[in-house]
Amino acid sequence: MVAKTLEGASGQSPLAHPEYFTIPLPSSIDPASPDKPTSFCTTNSRPSVLKGIDKGSEGELLHTVVEMINRDFNIPVCTGQQLVSASIDSGVQDNIKRIVLVGASNLKAVAGLLMAEGYEVTDYTVPGWTVSPENVAMLVNRLKTVSKCNNMAYILDLFGNSCTRVGLFDGTTTLPTRGGDGYHLLGEIRVCDDVVFAKLVDAVMPIFELIGEIPQVIIPPQPRYLFRGCCDDPLHSRNVSEKDHAENILAANFKLRATLKKKLNGKIVGPYRIVDTCNSVVEPAGKSLSTRLSDLQASMSRDGVHLTKTGYANVVLNLTAAVCKLQSGQTDQQAAGNVQNTAALSVSGCRYHWRGISSPNGSKAHQQSHHWSKWARGKSHMNSGPYSYRGWRGGRRN
Repeated sequence: MVAKTLEGASGQSPLAHPEYFTIPLPSSIDPASPDKPTSFCTTNSRPSVLKGIDKGSEGELLHTVVEMINRDFNIPVCTGQQLVSASIDSGVQDNIKRIVLVGASNLKAVAGLLMAEGYEVTDYTVPGWTVSPENVAMLVNRLKTVSKCNNMAYILDLFGNSCTRVGLFDGTTTLPTRGGDGYHLLGEIRVCDDVVFAKLVDAVMPIFELIGEIPQVIIPPQPRYLFRGCCDDPLHSRNVSEKDHAENILAANFKLRATLKKKLNGKIVGPYRIVDTCNSVVEPAGKSLSTRLSDLQASMSRDGVHLTKTGYANVVLNLTAAVCKLQSGQTDQQAAGNVQNTAALSVSGCRYHWRGISSPNGSKAHQQSHHWSKWARGKSHMNSGPYSYRGWRGGRRN
């Protein structure tokens, strides 16, 4: 495929403005498959003339092809220097058909939608479930009755009711108070800090240990009360009308997801995926903050906690996509020193669009550019005076 790309893109192309070119590429991994015209856009400004295709573009193309093979053919392969087995035994052997739900009401609401997608669903959700030693112990005892098999996966929403909190006057936080018509925040809306969240993750580790090597999709803390408080009482959710309130709450939840990834790295035995913080938005990765907030507003119900039909449908799309990635061997696990018999690593989150190719690895392209091009970019941003000259490292000396 790289040879075909080089053949179709050979020659000199001026890059003073975007250039579009179309080359034939194989439509599948079958050698007898016909070629499909594929268009690319080149806007690189490093050299003024590009001869053929550079190594950065080749890397982007290979990463995209590998991702397609993982997704569409369930063959776990990867590029790079890591020794990764490309046999079908490297990933999840059987297609996942059975799903065990563990969490609270928001996850319970998608059980029927998952069954409509053809999954056999075992529902262990408990409305109002929060993290506590007692609740974790009871849940572990219930999960011990689950019969494990090769074609199953867990979906866990363990932190949904434990991270959105009430900010008190002395700077501490507490969980919302249950009233006759739901839960109420008798103060300002807050999200627990890293210290509290780390303790929550430690508290639920017995659940992950019980699941063991079974694949699992983990839902990080989801943003709540972004656009509306718990009720119309002006003394409740007092900061919901403040400027940048929604942005601040969403940013705090992003931070908790990063903490979750750190805490779980190397702690979970089996393959797992951590979905996006904006799990109720279609394809949230790569969207701007304002777009995410606009989509979240359309997916959240009036109580600020539960979702609309559109929101739950989007959750199912994201969860089933994560299950498919587990089937193809794409996990968030990064066990150091043990890459044999593991599937290709893929970090969920941002995607990069470079030269018409979409890839999760685009950020490395500019770091691998030639030394002279880095120096040229730095030189073009330096102000030169009449009595200054360049040192041998490219810096200015007076």
